[in-house]
Amino acid sequence: MFPQWRCNGAGPRPLKNSKTAGKHGIAAEAFRRLALALPEALEVPHFDRPSFRVRGKIFATLSPEDRRGVVKLTREQQEMMSAAESKIFAPVPSWGKHGWTYVHLQFADAETVRSALTTSWRNVAPKKLIETEAAAKR
Repeated sequence: MFPQWRCNGAGPRPLKNSKTAGKHGIAAEAFRRLALALPEALEVPHFDRPSFRVRGKIFATLSPEDRRGVVKLTREQQEMMSAAESKIFAPVPSWGKHGWTYVHLQFADAETVRSALTTSWRNVAPKKLIETEAAAKR
């Protein structure tokens, strides 16, 4: 199951809204705002770059000068997202085998980035926090 991901079970295909990203995608600052909007998310420096963590675990990083973020996915999620939107998602060299995936911001729209960040957050957040957040939304 792929929580919060907008692809349907019919297999990899482009996401509906990715074509609406405009000519320049989203800005690094928008990626930052979306990441920090997640429950208990904090921004902490990591090798001179911003990282976004939930209870000490990194779920995303940002390289503003490269116009790309990185999210933590399962291998299955990474394969699906990379196949569905190859201009947006790509495995990080060597770290990709652990699910770390580039998000090329110049090709992404806010909804696609929000979905990827939420999936990444859910992959690393403690199960109790995920359950608490789900219960609060009901």
